[in-house]
Amino acid sequence: GHGGAGAEGGPSGHGGAGAKGGPPPRGSTASAAPTRAPESSASPPPSATGAAPLPTRGNLDLAGFLALPDAALPDQAPWRVAQLHVSRLPAALGVETAWDSVVYGAESLGYVTSTHQAGTYGGPGVLTWYQPLLGDPLAARRALLDEPWETARDLVLDDLGASHPDLLDVVERLDVWHWGHGTVRPVPGLHAPGRLDALHAPHPRVHLAHTDLSGLSLFEEASFQGIRAAEAVLTLFGRPADTWT
Repeated sequence: GHGGAGAEGGPSGHGGAGAKGGPPPRGSTASAAPTRAPESSASPPPSATGAAPLPTRGNLDLAGFLALPDAALPDQAPWRVAQLHVSRLPAALGVETAWDSVVYGAESLGYVTSTHQAGTYGGPGVLTWYQPLLGDPLAARRALLDEPWETARDLVLDDLGASHPDLLDVVERLDVWHWGHGTVRPVPGLHAPGRLDALHAPHPRVHLAHTDLSGLSLFEEASFQGIRAAEAVLTLFGRPADTWT
């Protein structure tokens, strides 16, 4: 999870933004394509185990499941996300590259060093870069649908090149993902009493657990909603548990 979007609320895990070591100079870099084209993969849904069958068209009222009024649904910010595979971490201006780095003055939320748990910062790595798109979410989604990989590539390299002058020397591959509904936008009024109540209502055999139910895309909210839904299901099966929440 990444932690801020649109109205600053983030896909879970990334913190806020801030200047680190003073403003580095802004600039752009040349846009040389990495050696391999981006690839993406979709994992099949996990199979169900246990006695309770998964919902199907035969035992789930899909119309009712999808019939929440628009007023009950929070806005969601689209995101542009990139994975940069590097032969080594790039040199940095201002401060050394950290696990979570923010470029002063940039439009993105910066990046995380996704291989930091390997225990070393000296060899190959992966930088995960995040950019929530501001303004009208629908217009931004439509723009992402038409955006070619080369355009996104240049945006990423220009954004990071301002503080990493040798970036093009170390990037071996750059994959881009467009998340049309990346994170909920906690706009004014979203947390008014009763505003999100309809999202919490369980449906036949389906209990929802998602940060959208809290109106804040934070890891803590994901954990809370998961525990809440799990305890509701246990209660439904006659196995109530002491709450963790």
